[in-house]
Amino acid sequence: VVENASEEGYGAIVPARRGEWLQVGVLIGFKPDAEGSTWGAAIVRRVETDQRGQRRVGIQVITRGASPGTMCALRNLGGRGERGTPHAVVLLDWQPSKSGYLQVLVRPDSFTMRDALEATRTADGKTFVLMASGVVESGPDFERVRFKLQAANAAAA
Repeated sequence: VVENASEEGYGAIVPARRGEWLQVGVLIGFKPDAEGSTWGAAIVRRVETDQRGQRRVGIQVITRGASPGTMCALRNLGGRGERGTPHAVVLLDWQPSKSGYLQVLVRPDSFTMRDALEATRTADGKTFVLMASGVVESGPDFERVRFKLQAANAAAA
């Protein structure tokens, strides 16, 4: 039950029998009730149990426009480019920023952060060639990684 909502997050009460999995750092998806709203991604930042045994959670929104996609490593083996195994990811931005950065949620240890990676947005098949710039945040089941769009792909974006 949402108690309060803002652009930055939500405060909610979660019934005890339904919230055992909730802990600080857990990634959750959400979709507001408003017509036409899109899926977003958020992280649980606070979990408290009050005097009556109700669990209260504080949830920070990291995006209101998450987009599913895939990502694979690009390798140059013997002079020919090959793609590694694609992994499901969540693109936190629809397009790279004006400075050429894009944030993506990946499963821990999905990729070596030294490889060039190709991200594909599921909705329209748009691809981006990226290099990891750094891990912004890690949780028990995700890494939020900042990627830099590669110059060869920057004009196409």
